[in-house]
Amino acid sequence: PITAMNGFGILVVLVGSARYSYVSVLEKQGAASQKDNVNSEQAEDRRTDNLEKAISMDSQASEGDEGMELLPGGKESSNGARERKR
Repeated sequence: PITAMNGFGILVVLVGSARYSYVSVLEKQGAASQKDNVNSEQAEDRRTDNLEKAISMDSQASEGDEGMELLPGGKESSNGARERKR
């Protein structure tokens, strides 16, 4: 037999459990949202860094090309320049 006092106790436990579950879900969603924001910012930073590195490497490669002479009909030497066939 469930008395009025037992029924009230069961009701309190059910309401408290529902409230706890609701707050727990909200916290997990907030943490996941913050983690997604951090991950998005980190990914954007990596893309920017990679782009800057690529631009830097491209400009360095362009500067090195000025002193290289390619000769027709030759093969490429170990330093990247072409040598004439003998």
